[in-house]
Amino acid sequence: MNSLPDLSYFAVPGFIADMRQRPSLTSSMILYSGGNSNWDAALSEENAYLYTWLHNRTGDDHDIYLPHTVTPHFLTYNESYIQSLIRPTQNRIRSYLETLGVDDIDSYMANSDEWLSILFASKQEHYSASEMVANYFDIDVIRLPLIIVWTDLDSRSVMLILPNQDDDNLQEYIKSIYWSLTTASRSLNRRKSSSIDKLQDEFLKACDTSHHIKGYPHKIREIFTTRLDEPVSVKLRQIGSHYAESFDCAILNFQEACEQASRGNTITRYVSDTYSNIIKKLQQSGFQKQREGNNHEIWKHPKLNKPTPVPRHPKITPFVVNSIEKDIYQALQV
Repeated sequence: MNSLPDLSYFAVPGFIADMRQRPSLTSSMILYSGGNSNWDAALSEENAYLYTWLHNRTGDDHDIYLPHTVTPHFLTYNESYIQSLIRPTQNRIRSYLETLGVDDIDSYMANSDEWLSILFASKQEHYSASEMVANYFDIDVIRLPLIIVWTDLDSRSVMLILPNQDDDNLQEYIKSIYWSLTTASRSLNRRKSSSIDKLQDEFLKACDTSHHIKGYPHKIREIFTTRLDEPVSVKLRQIGSHYAESFDCAILNFQEACEQASRGNTITRYVSDTYSNIIKKLQQSGFQKQREGNNHEIWKHPKLNKPTPVPRHPKITPFVVNSIEKDIYQALQV
């Protein structure tokens, strides 16, 4: 499930409880949208160096969540939780295929992780994730990019860091902010304190010694603590529910597609296809490749306001084939 963003793990049963057991004292979320092209480039899933550095550098001192692809380490650490999110979805789809009398369901489900992951594969989904989280925290999306920091899941207080949208070396800029935040977290841990105000004080001290953001008043738009209307844990559960509903929508879309394609309890249109054939169909229909991810490509038709993810595999599974063919059909009807 390499296309799931960190933020989706709040939807996993038991993940909030697991966060309470983590050795880290502080946590944060980095939010950015499509309007921040520089931040998008710096933190894109293709820039494996930076987001791997962020996860590795913060380690057990600070937990960090991003609106795009997670690192292999994060996937491995949370594998059981990931499966508990995915398994109900897979079981529902398996049961639906059984009602249709589909042959060789095991073979069909073998690559289900691949086609479930397309729910979060595109940059637009990453932007939507940031904007959705901002709304739950009552933050105007025009203030993005933004970093939300908390020390206590049961607290209603968070620290908001509003970085500059531009910097002469944005990668070092982001690293310096998180060096300061991790340093502040360690200091708070030594003091055995979980006060968000003390964290802000320690963060400002660390900023003064950070190599790239010395003189931080000119380097950061704003830093302040604010009080929420509900505890952080409630906000995270609301975000998790949103992601869970997104999976439910994916299942409903799958079922609707099955019904449209079914003929006498068969789904003959649901056949696998080769990558080269799919690309040829997209090109012939006027689609253009927008970008490449780690294991997929994003194509888009000028008349459709949506991305079309295409896995880079020699053979593409039936669900993905049908999803792509639906986009081709819609584009030809516009």
